[in-house]
Amino acid sequence: MGKDSSKNYTYVYRWTCHKCRFTNLNYNIDVACPECEHGRCDYCEVFKLKVYLDR
Repeated sequence: MGKDSSKNYTYVYRWTCHKCRFTNLNYNIDVACPECEHGRCDYCEVFKLKVYLDR
């Protein structure tokens, strides 16, 4: 049998508020921190997560 070469993961972007350190905010949805209402800025850390999909 051949090796399944289909992609079983995707990437999502998240961010952490630099003001209160609330984390795992969705980059595409959350423009401000729900904890302290700080708007995402250049000092807030943005990170990429590799998310594995169900088979």
